[in-house]
Amino acid sequence: MKTVFVADSPAHAHLVSGLLEESGIRCVVEGEMLFGVRAEIGLTPASLPKVTVRDEDFERARAVIDAVDHAPADAEVGPPSAESASLRGFKGFLRVWVFVQIAGIAVVLALFAVWLFTRRS
Repeated sequence: MKTVFVADSPAHAHLVSGLLEESGIRCVVEGEMLFGVRAEIGLTPASLPKVTVRDEDFERARAVIDAVDHAPADAEVGPPSAESASLRGFKGFLRVWVFVQIAGIAVVLALFAVWLFTRRS
């Protein structure tokens, strides 16, 4: 894994991560939890969130980031296609569905633990 981008904030790192993932490049945001404790550990570049990609994707990821960085600010961006909008909607739905399923499992496990401990007394 290589660091392809060092961000100013976790939000900026996730924006770049989303851009790379839309381009088909898998990436990971690292160090976002350190951002919240920067006052305690010091304000260093090591405590900034960073986006990492696989070694073989590094050049392509840099090209995607550079293309966005060098794009004119007033460049017209067309509306997303219906296919990409529906896919994004499905991905959002899927994320919520998975979260609800995991939360349901956590509730069931908590109820089981309560039942188990009250049964022992």
